[in-house]
Amino acid sequence: MNHHDAEHRAKRAAAHAQHIAHSAIDDAKLRLAKLREEAKHRGEAFLREARFRGNDLLREAQGQGRKVVRTSSEWIAENPIQAVGIAFVAGAVVAGLLGRGED
Repeated sequence: MNHHDAEHRAKRAAAHAQHIAHSAIDDAKLRLAKLREEAKHRGEAFLREARFRGNDLLREAQGQGRKVVRTSSEWIAENPIQAVGIAFVAGAVVAGLLGRGED
């Protein structure tokens, strides 16, 4: 084998290695694109589910809030003197707590 044959074989081997490397890179790019797409779809599905659950929780909280307001309003209508007394005591407690900070 002469120098020319060895050089030719080395060039062929380098070209083959380069081809293999490019194929591996192309394969990696394709896999990465698929992973990105899958991650995007999973993220979108997660956000849809989170919005759905959040809306359910919001509706439930609003319903319970309305129930508390309705129940409180009914109790106040049935017990106006007690309601005024409770409001007075609560106001005095808050005023006392706020007044402490000025000392």
